[in-house]
Amino acid sequence: MVNFDNFLDDFLARYPDVDGAMITDDKGTPIASLFIDEEQATILSGLAAAMISTSEWIVTELDEDIPDDIMLRLEHAYVQIVRMKKDKVLIAIMKKDIKLSVFFNSFTRNFFL
Repeated sequence: MVNFDNFLDDFLARYPDVDGAMITDDKGTPIASLFIDEEQATILSGLAAAMISTSEWIVTELDEDIPDDIMLRLEHAYVQIVRMKKDKVLIAIMKKDIKLSVFFNSFTRNFFL
């Protein structure tokens, strides 16, 4: 069994431009979180589940493949929602100046459960 707390600690150690991260199940229930505020983590996980559900509906209507990830670009940060194996979802909040191409190339090679 995967220790999700250790996974998140390793994830943040590897990517210093990631400000926070959490893992939820595919329904939005938090499993592990590195956010200080538990209420914030609960809200973010619920929003991520809703966005995943909405994206699945949209791509089904358009007859497209279901996306593996969703990225939100905010004024001062990015929020990346990534489907992982075993019905888990990784949510990461990244600094706006992160080098996205380096992050994604490294992430896809190193961090899938």
